Amino acid sequence: MLCSLPCWQRSSSLLRSRCLRSIVSPRGDYDWSNMSQIDQFERGRGPGTDRQEKPRIVLLTSGTVASRRVAVLLAAHGVHFELLTVSYPPPRRGRRTIGGHILNGVRAHVASLGPLRRIRQRHLPRYPVRPQYVGMCNRSRLLHALRCIRPDYILLMGGGILSKETIASARVGVINAHPGLLPWIRGLDVIRHAVARRNPIGVTGHFIDEGIDTGDTICRYLLPVTPVDDFHDLSERAENLCCAVMVDLACRVWQGETLPRLHFDRRYRYCGKMSRQDAEGIDGRIARGDAYRIFRCHDVSSSELLDGGSLLAEYRRWWGHRPVF
Repeated sequence: MLCSLPCWQRSSSLLRSRCLRSIVSPRGDYDWSNMSQIDQFERGRGPGTDRQEKPRIVLLTSGTVASRRVAVLLAAHGVHFELLTVSYPPPRRGRRTIGGHILNGVRAHVASLGPLRRIRQRHLPRYPVRPQYVGMCNRSRLLHALRCIRPDYILLMGGGILSKETIASARVGVINAHPGLLPWIRGLDVIRHAVARRNPIGVTGHFIDEGIDTGDTICRYLLPVTPVDDFHDLSERAENLCCAVMVDLACRVWQGETLPRLHFDRRYRYCGKMSRQDAEGIDGRIARGDAYRIFRCHDVSSSELLDGGSLLAEYRRWWGHRPVF
């Protein structure tokens, strides 16, 4: 059935069947019973839109809250997309012995079981379109689904390393939002590493390649910082800015825009996971205003960075009267 219908037809039929109910929260926070909104979604961007000229977009995610925000906003903007959900192998524990590999394999299989996934995600808001679970990331089930859909773009939400075959399945490329300014801050714990290196905090929209945060850059936004921000404030704001960047880029490609590609030959040092002691030290520096002072020293008007505050304001406007979950 997946291969028998074109991308836009499957998405629109699923949307119509679900949009007449509350599509985001079991509590009914979102009202999608307005037929003009549904019709606008099914037409694309308005009267006279040729569906066949629109790109095929896949939202690939492990089911995170951020991906659900992006999905809701894409539907509200009239962007058609397929929703594929995957599981990632649990982190390795213990020594890498034969028994350890077997145990990790069993844990990965158990984690991917449907009932357990539904139990873990039972409190999360619903997606606006029906997700299709395609097993472990980079495995044959996912690759088969992507071959059937033949996407132009894949929007990756939720982290994870994609294989060469998965990346190649997107005709144009795989898009991701990284909560750090590339190419300088790549890897993990990027907000803390940015403060440790006295780099501004920001978000980068980029294409994914086989490396870790080494793909071509599309856009870079400076994250606004206030004197009273702590680490959790910055993390939440960076996540919202990542969602806004993904929605903005998806809307741009849906409208036919060709995204820019900026390539950097130099690879900066990878940022690993900070130890608990180092993380607490950086969190203390953030609470004392170090991140704010770094932000104040950086003038957006005289740099290549875009104003993240403006995009965050637009992000809040997109939600309108609806609560941001």
